[in-house]
Amino acid sequence: MEDDIRILRLISFIARKQQSKLSRKIAKYNLTAGEFPIYMAICNNQGFTQDQISDYVYVDKGFTTRVIKNLEEKGYIYRQKDEKDKRINHVYPTELALSIHEELSEILTNNNLNATKDFSLEEKLQFKEYLTKLDEALDEL
Repeated sequence: MEDDIRILRLISFIARKQQSKLSRKIAKYNLTAGEFPIYMAICNNQGFTQDQISDYVYVDKGFTTRVIKNLEEKGYIYRQKDEKDKRINHVYPTELALSIHEELSEILTNNNLNATKDFSLEEKLQFKEYLTKLDEALDEL
C-alpha cells in the first residue's frame, strides 16, 4: 500500500498547475514562467554570477544562459564582467526590472496565501517541515 502513494507525482502536478496560473498573471510583464525564477533570483541577489543563479534556482547552466539572454533583450537585466576574471559575468536588474519587482513579488505572496488559506499555522509549519525533509532526501539520491 505504501508504494501506491505518489507524493512526488502530486507535487509535480501542483507545480505545473501553479506555473500555468503564474504564466497568465505575468504575461502582461512580457515574462514567461521559465524566466520568472531567474528574474526573481537576479532582483533578490544582485551581482550573482550566472553559475550562482543556476545553483540558486536549480536549473542547468545552459538554460540560465538562454534566459539571461532573453531577459537582457527585454531590458530587464544587464551583465557586467568580473574585474579579476573576465570569463565571469555578474548579473544585475535594470531600473525597469526593479520598477515591477514589488508587483511581481506580491503575485507570489498572494499565490502562497491563497493556496494555503485553509491551513492553520500549525499545518503550514508541519507541511513546510515535511517538504524540507523530502527535499533533503532527494539531495541524498
